[in-house]
Amino acid sequence: MNGKERVLAALSHKEPDRVPIYDALMIPTLMNWYNQGLDMDENPTDVFDHDISIFFSDCTPQFEYEVIKEDDEYLTVMDIFGQHSRSSKAEMTIMPQVMDVAVKNKEDWNSFKDRLIVNDFRLEGFKIVWNNFPGGRLSKQETLDNLNKHHSNGRFNLLFMITGYDIIQMYLGSERMLMALLEDQAWCKEMFDYIADFTIDLFDFYQKNNFKFDGILLGNDMGYKDAPLFSPDIYNKILFPSDKMMCDYFHSKDLPVFLHSDGYIKDFIPDLIDAGFDCLQPIEVKSGMDLLKLKEEYGSKISFMGGVDTLVFSTNDDAKIEEEIKNKVGNARRGGGYIYQIDHSVPPGVDFEQYRRIIELVKKYGTYK
Repeated sequence: MNGKERVLAALSHKEPDRVPIYDALMIPTLMNWYNQGLDMDENPTDVFDHDISIFFSDCTPQFEYEVIKEDDEYLTVMDIFGQHSRSSKAEMTIMPQVMDVAVKNKEDWNSFKDRLIVNDFRLEGFKIVWNNFPGGRLSKQETLDNLNKHHSNGRFNLLFMITGYDIIQMYLGSERMLMALLEDQAWCKEMFDYIADFTIDLFDFYQKNNFKFDGILLGNDMGYKDAPLFSPDIYNKILFPSDKMMCDYFHSKDLPVFLHSDGYIKDFIPDLIDAGFDCLQPIEVKSGMDLLKLKEEYGSKISFMGGVDTLVFSTNDDAKIEEEIKNKVGNARRGGGYIYQIDHSVPPGVDFEQYRRIIELVKKYGTYK
């Protein structure tokens, strides 16, 4: 079977030859691997036989990246989302500290919407984006060629678009966004609906320009450690309608819809199923998400991608890593409905040869007899 066939079988709760494999790789991790034997001309997706390729759409308000201040310790920038943020140069893997945002009130939002339009610039792919720092752009043709190469290699190609709470809080700031969910729910719903319409329009634009995808990955971080960022009632009243609209639309195009949400979102799962999501990702262990319990409770209604503990991999303890993969992958694979992924991104502490062993173990314990 090829990657696309494996993923479609898993999403249909069937057992393919083995569990599909995908991992997100941190830029610092790749930098380390290039020094440890990975050829810079090789695509890690090819080297490690990943079944999924993710295309990161330009769903940003297209601010121009600008360095505001730089010294020996910190870098302060305006990023592509309009945020002013500061990062420690010594800890670039840590999320930056947001200092200012683009939208502070309804008047700002009304003018800001003019930035959320479909244009040809969105057809140019990102070379690298880490903590919203771009590493240049690929031309439309280069981007199409990369996408088509993954298709020809039999991979399942996901279009990633940030939506809902996650992208709006980048514009308003987390505190202002959370207060608005309590104090001005009509405005919040208007913003979520606007973003959903823009998401659909952007997908249509890609299609009209011959960008073909096998599924949709909507990014919307809604959880924290051991609790969601807001109540299930707020999700149901304010976010659910726009999520259902997007899922219904993409299903009408015969595309499965994945939800990426870091943090604890177990309380939302019944509504996420009703909205139409086909798969949840990445099932973050340190936030309190338990892959095997979730699959036991909801596995007949939705698929799961992830749930393998990043912190265990970071120990570089061979026995602990093998036990984690044996337990999680070996059990979650049963009956289909599971795609392997670490529960976040592969951290820089995992070296090149260790990761090669990890993939071998996933194949060992993820193969169906």
